[in-house]
Amino acid sequence: MSKFDEIKKICQSRGDLDQDRINVELEKIRSFNLTDSFYKLYELKKKGDKNEVESLVAYALGITSEYPKKDFEPHLKVVGARTPDIDLDFAD
Repeated sequence: MSKFDEIKKICQSRGDLDQDRINVELEKIRSFNLTDSFYKLYELKKKGDKNEVESLVAYALGITSEYPKKDFEPHLKVVGARTPDIDLDFAD
Protein backbone atom coordinates (compact mmCIF):
# COMPACT_ATOMS: atom_id res chain seq x y z
CA MET A 1 0.00 0.00 0.00
CA SER A 2 1.38 3.43 -0.93
CA LYS A 3 1.81 6.18 1.66
CA PHE A 4 -0.97 8.16 -0.01
CA ASP A 5 -3.32 5.15 0.05
CA GLU A 6 -2.54 4.59 3.73
CA ILE A 7 -3.27 8.24 4.55
CA LYS A 8 -6.49 8.06 2.52
CA LYS A 9 -7.59 4.85 4.27
CA ILE A 10 -7.03 6.35 7.73
CA CYS A 11 -8.92 9.51 6.78
CA GLN A 12 -11.82 7.60 5.26
CA SER A 13 -12.13 5.50 8.42
CA ARG A 14 -12.98 8.69 10.33
CA GLY A 15 -16.74 8.69 9.77
CA ASP A 16 -17.07 11.61 12.16
CA LEU A 17 -15.32 13.97 9.73
CA ASP A 18 -16.54 15.71 6.56
CA GLN A 19 -15.45 13.25 3.86
CA ASP A 20 -16.02 15.73 1.03
CA ARG A 21 -13.59 18.12 2.69
CA ILE A 22 -11.17 15.24 3.36
CA ASN A 23 -11.23 14.34 -0.35
CA VAL A 24 -10.57 17.95 -1.40
CA GLU A 25 -7.59 18.12 0.97
CA LEU A 26 -6.26 14.76 -0.17
CA GLU A 27 -6.33 15.96 -3.77
CA LYS A 28 -4.41 19.11 -2.79
CA ILE A 29 -1.88 17.00 -0.89
CA ARG A 30 -1.39 14.80 -3.94
CA SER A 31 -1.26 17.65 -6.46
CA PHE A 32 1.31 19.60 -4.41
CA ASN A 33 3.37 16.42 -3.83
CA LEU A 34 2.95 16.68 -0.05
CA THR A 35 2.25 13.01 0.62
CA ASP A 36 5.74 12.28 1.96
CA SER A 37 5.60 15.34 4.22
CA PHE A 38 2.22 14.40 5.69
CA TYR A 39 3.34 10.80 6.13
CA LYS A 40 6.51 11.91 7.96
CA LEU A 41 4.43 14.13 10.26
CA TYR A 42 2.09 11.20 10.86
CA GLU A 43 5.04 8.96 11.77
CA LEU A 44 6.49 11.63 14.08
CA LYS A 45 3.11 12.07 15.78
CA LYS A 46 2.97 8.34 16.50
CA LYS A 47 6.29 8.85 18.32
CA GLY A 48 4.84 11.66 20.43
CA ASP A 49 5.90 14.87 18.64
CA LYS A 50 3.38 17.73 18.56
CA ASN A 51 2.53 19.64 15.37
CA GLU A 52 -0.30 22.03 14.55
CA VAL A 53 -1.50 22.23 10.95
CA GLU A 54 -4.76 23.76 9.65
CA SER A 55 -5.77 20.59 7.84
CA LEU A 56 -8.61 18.12 8.29
CA VAL A 57 -6.36 15.35 6.95
CA ALA A 58 -3.75 16.22 9.59
CA TYR A 59 -6.50 16.13 12.22
CA ALA A 60 -7.75 12.74 10.98
CA LEU A 61 -4.20 11.34 11.12
CA GLY A 62 -3.71 12.66 14.66
CA ILE A 63 -0.93 15.05 13.53
CA THR A 64 -2.81 17.97 15.07
CA SER A 65 -5.18 18.00 18.02
CA GLU A 66 -7.19 21.06 16.94
CA TYR A 67 -10.11 20.68 14.54
CA PRO A 68 -9.27 23.06 11.66
CA LYS A 69 -11.54 26.08 11.40
CA LYS A 70 -10.65 26.84 7.79
CA ASP A 71 -9.92 24.96 4.58
CA PHE A 72 -6.44 23.62 3.92
CA GLU A 73 -4.28 25.82 1.72
CA PRO A 74 -0.67 24.75 1.39
CA HIS A 75 1.73 27.60 2.16
CA LEU A 76 4.60 26.70 -0.11
CA LYS A 77 7.83 28.35 -1.05
CA VAL A 78 8.67 26.81 -4.39
CA VAL A 79 12.14 27.56 -5.71
CA GLY A 80 12.71 26.27 -9.22
CA ALA A 81 11.89 22.59 -9.50
CA ARG A 82 12.89 21.79 -5.92
CA THR A 83 10.64 20.28 -3.29
CA PRO A 84 8.45 22.81 -1.46
CA ASP A 85 9.77 24.21 1.83
CA ILE A 86 7.45 23.01 4.60
CA ASP A 87 8.07 24.16 8.16
CA LEU A 88 8.17 21.57 10.92
CA ASP A 89 8.38 22.64 14.56
CA PHE A 90 9.51 20.35 17.36
CA ALA A 91 8.61 20.83 21.01
CA ASP A 92 11.53 21.57 23.34
